[in-house]
Amino acid sequence: VTTVASPGFTAQAIKQADRMGWHPQWVISYINSDEMMFKFAPPELLEGAITFQALKLAAWTDDPAVAEHYRIMSEYGG
Repeated sequence: VTTVASPGFTAQAIKQADRMGWHPQWVISYINSDEMMFKFAPPELLEGAITFQALKLAAWTDDPAVAEHYRIMSEYGG
């Protein structure tokens, strides 16, 4: 099942499918690859889910690429 919904709606779909005893392969949009998804759905229901893309989190300020992003944004008023 492919979903391109926000984390809250994706979690609702996954939890409802679980309640119905349906356990398909989930393919979820990149926004759901964020760790905040675990606030909406328990990890055991997300096991095996595939995301379209993985992005670095803005909170990873120790990561060189994220730090460079912040530097560039600051330099150009972003």
